Amino acid sequence: RKSIARSNSRSSRGGGAAHSGGGWEQPEVNMLEVRSVQKRLMMLMQVSELDKTFQETLSELLVMLRQKEVCNSIVDQVVADECTAPLDARKAEQVEVADNVIRFLERNTSHVHEVSVRLGTFYLCVAKILEMHSKHDIELDEKTEEELDDSVDRFKTADGQRTADIGHWENALRLAAGDEDLEIAYNQVIKLLAEVQESYYAYHKDATECAEAHPQRVFAEAASFMEKLCESLGMVPQPAEEAAEAVAAAEEAARLAASLGSNKPQVGADGRLPVGAEVEMLLDLNQDGPIRDGPDVGVVDTDKALAFADREAHPWASIVGVFKLSDSALSYGMTKSCELIVENMLEPPDGLEEEGDEEDEGEGAQEDEEEETPAEGEADEAGEADQNEEEEEPEPEDWEVPWWQPDESGEPFVSLAEEDMAALAGLALADYVERKMACFKKLTAEEVEELPTKARRAEYKTIKSEVRDIRRAKRASQMEAIRVSYFSEPPVDGDGNSCCSRVMLPSDGMVKMLEMLRFTLVSDSETKHAARTKEVTELCGERKDVLTEELETRLRLHWPKKGRVETRIRQVREGQLIAHRQRAERHVRAVNQKNSAHQREFDSLVAQYGERCEFYKRSLEDLEATLPAQESLAALQGVEGKCRKMVAGFKDECEEALDDLTRFTETEPHKLHALSMHLIDATYTFESGEGDYSQQEEADLRAHLEVLDKSIDAAVATRVAAIDALAERQVTAIGVEAEFVKAFKSSLQELSLREAIGMKYGAPRRNAQERLRTEQTCDQNSKLFLDGLLDQLEDLCVSTRAAIQAGEGSKALEALMAATPPRAALLRELLLAVRSLVMRRAEYLEFMPAPERIDSAAPVSKADYFLNASKSEIAAGNSALKAAVPAYTVTLAPTMAAAIDQLEERCRSETRKLYEDEGRPELLGPEGVPDALKEWLAKSRDDVLAPLGVRDTSRAALREQVTRLERIIAKTPVPVDPNWTGAPAACLEDCTAHAHHAAMRSIELIESRFQAQRAVWDAARAKHEAALRPQMGRPDAAAEREALMAAEKARCDEVKAAVKAVRSTLIDGQLNHAASFVSTLRDQTSAVLLIVDTLVLSDDLGYLPGDEMIEKKRKSLKRLKKAQRRASAEAGRGADG
Repeated sequence: RKSIARSNSRSSRGGGAAHSGGGWEQPEVNMLEVRSVQKRLMMLMQVSELDKTFQETLSELLVMLRQKEVCNSIVDQVVADECTAPLDARKAEQVEVADNVIRFLERNTSHVHEVSVRLGTFYLCVAKILEMHSKHDIELDEKTEEELDDSVDRFKTADGQRTADIGHWENALRLAAGDEDLEIAYNQVIKLLAEVQESYYAYHKDATECAEAHPQRVFAEAASFMEKLCESLGMVPQPAEEAAEAVAAAEEAARLAASLGSNKPQVGADGRLPVGAEVEMLLDLNQDGPIRDGPDVGVVDTDKALAFADREAHPWASIVGVFKLSDSALSYGMTKSCELIVENMLEPPDGLEEEGDEEDEGEGAQEDEEEETPAEGEADEAGEADQNEEEEEPEPEDWEVPWWQPDESGEPFVSLAEEDMAALAGLALADYVERKMACFKKLTAEEVEELPTKARRAEYKTIKSEVRDIRRAKRASQMEAIRVSYFSEPPVDGDGNSCCSRVMLPSDGMVKMLEMLRFTLVSDSETKHAARTKEVTELCGERKDVLTEELETRLRLHWPKKGRVETRIRQVREGQLIAHRQRAERHVRAVNQKNSAHQREFDSLVAQYGERCEFYKRSLEDLEATLPAQESLAALQGVEGKCRKMVAGFKDECEEALDDLTRFTETEPHKLHALSMHLIDATYTFESGEGDYSQQEEADLRAHLEVLDKSIDAAVATRVAAIDALAERQVTAIGVEAEFVKAFKSSLQELSLREAIGMKYGAPRRNAQERLRTEQTCDQNSKLFLDGLLDQLEDLCVSTRAAIQAGEGSKALEALMAATPPRAALLRELLLAVRSLVMRRAEYLEFMPAPERIDSAAPVSKADYFLNASKSEIAAGNSALKAAVPAYTVTLAPTMAAAIDQLEERCRSETRKLYEDEGRPELLGPEGVPDALKEWLAKSRDDVLAPLGVRDTSRAALREQVTRLERIIAKTPVPVDPNWTGAPAACLEDCTAHAHHAAMRSIELIESRFQAQRAVWDAARAKHEAALRPQMGRPDAAAEREALMAAEKARCDEVKAAVKAVRSTLIDGQLNHAASFVSTLRDQTSAVLLIVDTLVLSDDLGYLPGDEMIEKKRKSLKRLKKAQRRASAEAGRGADG
């Protein structure tokens, strides 16, 4: 059954989930139910297959089980009917006991909580008092410190102001400009010093009073603290005068008591118990056993309280006992005992009454507030007595009694008489009282005043007082009932067993705690008060000592100030004023002395410079008289030079004289003025921070120095007038130079005509000199240009040889092939330019004995330098060729001798024409020129054309250049120089390299094209090989196989034809290149040979002076052959090796 029910429940849950989840169209099938049905079906099927006897047995068992089920249900019903009532009664009893236990525990818990709160509040109050006392002590200390600091600040501020005033007047004393200012400042300083001394005494008095007030404030704070602490502990401190007498009387007793031993823990010197004593006291709080003896917590004497009962004015008039520490002379009156304090703490809480009680309590409290004070009642009674039996006011007839109002049901209340109330008892009396209090009508103060008569008002007050008394009695009875309930025994069950225990703080332990607290606080407070009293007393003494010491120090330092003002300031300033006056007088005296010395020196120099002017004038006149006697231009120019030198020297002397004299009008007076300025600059005022002059003294000094400067300026004006007069004399002396210049020009004119010299008559000679220099410059430029061509030719030979030796693939050879124009063309053009220039220079220098044997103008065939090039490339190459070979502009005369003849002829004609224009042809010699010009022309010809002259020097240079040219072109081919390639050979090698490069490039081009086609053919062959599969061997693939073989055969035929075509193209191209190379080689060889044959060589040149001393070394034919064989053998060994 359980399995079926479980399966049904699962199936139901599963079905719900299926319906909730849902399928596509129908609910989900619950497989658990399906399996349950299948299980039952299988069970029935299995049972149906059992034996009939076994089936009958199972049927009987099923019937018996049903009967057993019916019996069990009847028995269960009978048992339930018999046990329900006792169980319900027991349950109600248990509920009532539980409610009683809960109420008891609630009351007990709230009571414990309230007592704990009261105890904690008590301790908190004590802690706050201690905290406030510590805070007040700190504030008192800080306040005293602040007052002392304020006093110091006020003193320092005032003292600083006085010090500043003293410093001001001391500064005025130091800066005093005169005796009067000095005396005023001194008196002010003395007055202020006296005020400073008085301020020292005043500050000492104020600070001492403040220091003495500190202990008094501390004592007052300690007394206030003890009052508050004793009030919180239920005590009153002993009056101050009695406490002082008790301390004085009990000193001896305290010492005797301290000498006695005790078994209880004693208080230490710090006013505290030993470590662990308080823990032992807490252990004494045992609820089940007796309290152990604790430490000594002081003595309480209740008998002494009786002695103060009749002393109403004494603070201890209402005490219940006297508390005193065993080791202290002070006593404290106890207004409350520790037992009373603990009893008040253990009272039940006030706020746990029922709801009705709370309402009654609230009404009673409100009425208590409205109750009149005794003073007010007495005042009313006094007022009534003052009326002296006034007549009662008549009561209105229609006035009704307003004291009672209907109850909640609307029935009016009828007050009973006293005898009727006495007849009531029990519940009837209680109900009457309740109804009377509820129906009492409360009136406001205004309504009471509006009552018709005073009797009615008194009656209302009497009734109101009765109601209030009734309510107070009711509240008292309620509170007593509540108090009894708080102290009732724990509830018991039906068997009389206690259901719980009462929990409460033990009163004895709390009393012990309060006694220990009182002892600890009083002892600690007395100890701290004694230490505090000692501390502040000592601090006060220290402060007074410090203040007294400060006063003594200030007075000791103050008294010498008057003497220092007198000796260090006043006397110093008086000495400074005297020194300043003496310094100004010394300066004026020194300046006047220097100015007088300058005037004497100036007058002496003016006289000397005047005598020098006269001497210069006489010297120049004597020099002028010697001009006509001079026979040459040099002599004439020498006299002119002397004159110029003399004039320049005199002018310099004049300038130096004026400069020297200007020194007395500018430099020296400026120095004197500078002395005054230096004196002013060295006069530092007090404001600068470095001097001892006042501003008034500086102003007086400046005025005194201005008078001195004016006297110097007057002397300078006198000197300027004397200098102007000397300058006029110098100008007059320099004017003599004009007469000398006039005489010099006349003498120069005569000499120039006679000697053909000067700017005008020497022009033909200068022109001839210029032409001669131009001819020599052209010759030198031609030589340098030829050197440049040879350098370029030599560099080309070297670079061509290096490129050829580098071989194929080198960068040098690639650069050679890419050169534009080709090296061969450049070499040919350079050789042609060298041939022309050497021939021209040889003819110009007349250095060829037989120039007709050399045809330097022989035409050279123009070779095709740019093979297979376009027109634009040919044009660009020609332009580059022209740019690479510089052209030389010939500016020389036919020969150097012809140039000399031409300039001589031109010089003679120009000279003749010049003299004829001047009308002085008689001065010309027999050859048509003056003798001096004739000598110069002959000398110039000898310098150029004579042996070892300029022409021979140029010839020697030309021979060296030709010798270099022979080495460049390798004039001597045997023996061969392995380290040099001549220009002709370089031309041929360059042509050969270009031809070889062109042929190789043609081959590479054809091969690259063929390789591209070959890649296509190889790809086709690979394709055909890939297509040739074993399946093609079948008979049905014959057609495909034949097609593949035909395609491969066509490919092979195409390759063969292409190979033949490429071979033919290569051969034809190489033949064409070879033919072109042969043609180019022929042209280059013929051109180079022609150029070499028409070059001017050393053998074609003439002889120079000294050539007859040189013996030429010539090799015989035998030696030449031997050298050739040796070179051939070395070449063969090199090839074998």
